[in-house]
Amino acid sequence: MLSPLNIRPFNGDFNSLASLMQDSWSENREQPLFYSAQYLRSYLTAPGANSELMPAAMAEEELVGFIAGMPRAVRNHGRGESWALSCFLTVARERKKLGIGPMLWGELLRRCRAAGMDGMISYCVEGDPMNRMVEALGRILEFPTRRVFTLEFMARPLTGLTPTQTQAPPSPEAAGALLGNFANALCSERGFVRQWTPEESQWHCVARLGVITSIGKDSRGMLCGAVADVQDREAIAKCLFIDDVFWGDLDQHESAQMLSNLLAQAHAAGAVLAICPLAGYIDYAPLRTAGFRRTKRRLHMYLTSWSDALPLQPLSSAYIDVF
Repeated sequence: MLSPLNIRPFNGDFNSLASLMQDSWSENREQPLFYSAQYLRSYLTAPGANSELMPAAMAEEELVGFIAGMPRAVRNHGRGESWALSCFLTVARERKKLGIGPMLWGELLRRCRAAGMDGMISYCVEGDPMNRMVEALGRILEFPTRRVFTLEFMARPLTGLTPTQTQAPPSPEAAGALLGNFANALCSERGFVRQWTPEESQWHCVARLGVITSIGKDSRGMLCGAVADVQDREAIAKCLFIDDVFWGDLDQHESAQMLSNLLAQAHAAGAVLAICPLAGYIDYAPLRTAGFRRTKRRLHMYLTSWSDALPLQPLSSAYIDVF
C-alpha cells in the first residue's frame, strides 16, 4: 500500500531529486538529459530561485514528485510582466497515473498567483501525455490556459571541426551587461522577451554549470549556451544547448566566426552534438550555413494566467529560456 502524500517546499536534497528524475525520465521516448545532482543544484539555486515555488510531494520522508517554478521578468508586447517558468515536473515511476503530476502543476499555479505573479509558462514535448492535459487542467482549475507557440529545433554533430583560437571567458559583468542590452533591443520589435537582472545575466553567461559564451567582433554579437549530459541508450553523451543567439550587426563572415568559436569550445568540452531551438526572434540562416538541420523534436509552449487583463494570444516568437 502506498503511503499518503503531503506537499512541502523542496528541502534542497538534490541527490534524492536527481535519483527520482533519472529513474522517472528514463521511460521517456525522447532522449532525456541526465539530471545529476550538480546540474539540478546549479539551475535550482540560480539568482531569483525560490523554494516556495518548488512544491515537492513527500511520502513520509521520501521524495516522490517535484515541480519548480522559476521567476521570469518579461516584456510582453511592451508591457512588463512577471511569469514563472514551470520545469522539472517529475513523478516516481510507481506513482505515475495517480494524478500526482496534475496535482503538482495546479499547486504550483496557486503558489505563483499567491506570490503576485501574472502567470505561468509550461513546456510540453509533442507526444507526451501532459501535452494533451494542460489546457483541460487549466479549465478544471479555472485558470485560462492556451498553447501560444511551438518550438522546433536545429542540430548538427560536432565532428570534423577545424580548430580555432578560442576566446578567454568574458567577465561576468561584461557578459551580463551585453546579454541584457541585446534582450532590451528585442523589446521594440518582438512580443515576448525575457528581461534580465544583472545577477541573472551574469550567472547565465558565466557561472552556471557547463556554460559557454562566444562574443562577436567588438562585442557586436553574442552566443551563449551550456554543455550538458544526455542519456544515450546505456551511455552518457555531452551536448551543447544554445540558449541565446544575437547576431547584432555582424556581417556574414563575423557571424560565422562567432558561431565557430562557440562550437569549438563545446567540442573541446566533449560535446558531440549542438542543438538550438527555433524561437523565431533571429535569422537562422547562419546556423543552416554551418550545417545545422531541423530535427523532429517539437516543444509546445503554454501560457496560464489568472488575470482578465492579460489576454493569451498566439506568439510569433518567444525569447525565453527552454528547459
